[in-house]
Amino acid sequence: MFGTKISNSWAVKLLVAMALCLLASPAFADRVVWKKTKIKESNESWRIDVEIYLSKAPDIAHVPMQFKFEPTVYYERSLVDGSSEPQTRRVPLENKQPLIESIDMGFLDPGTGKIQSRTRFSFKVTRERGFEAGEYKASLKNKRSNRTLTPEVTMVLDGENEVVDRRSMVFDTKKADKKAEAKREADRQAAEEEFEQRENPDSEEFWAGGPSEPERGEDPLPPPAHMQEKPGACGCRVLGSSTPSGAGWWALAFVAAVVLRRRS
Repeated sequence: MFGTKISNSWAVKLLVAMALCLLASPAFADRVVWKKTKIKESNESWRIDVEIYLSKAPDIAHVPMQFKFEPTVYYERSLVDGSSEPQTRRVPLENKQPLIESIDMGFLDPGTGKIQSRTRFSFKVTRERGFEAGEYKASLKNKRSNRTLTPEVTMVLDGENEVVDRRSMVFDTKKADKKAEAKREADRQAAEEEFEQRENPDSEEFWAGGPSEPERGEDPLPPPAHMQEKPGACGCRVLGSSTPSGAGWWALAFVAAVVLRRRS
């Protein structure tokens, strides 16, 4: 009977120890603490801060880790009828390719030179790497042990995506008519300015095409000098009444000299 009591007490102690181990095991499991699960965009990127707690210190200083971000919701910004500002709506996503970021995390304490079982780490995810404003299912995996750290969280990347124009296409005929009328008026004014410039006597364009007709009310230009009539002349000419030319005087002098020579 005494032996039976001892056996029962050891069995109870064993069960209590096993229960304590089961209860304490989550505290000693590999886990990650996400400092923020809603992050504001800055310079087309989002900064993610985490704390890593391993069940024991790793045997290497740098442990390869893998962040996985599975897109679940896209924040669409669109222009719609009846609103002058972009409207934002949540668009559920399914079967989207996860975005993977592989990083080596250091567990070495530079102060003591020893490898620790915990560390802090910060990094950025960017639009250049395919990230957009929306919601993601985020998880972290220890590539060395091939185990996913708990917990997985919903990560919200807050920001403004590109605007999509979803307004109806309405052709405003009145606006088109106003534009056409404005163009015709501009063309008419340009034609008037060109005409005024061309008919301005002070401009080079006015004289570029040669002499123009005299304006009304102005006397015509006088004829050339050889065509003008002399004062007091009748404008007619009598045959033989013209004054001898220089050659005629020389001929008369020659005849007189011959006559005088014969007489002598």
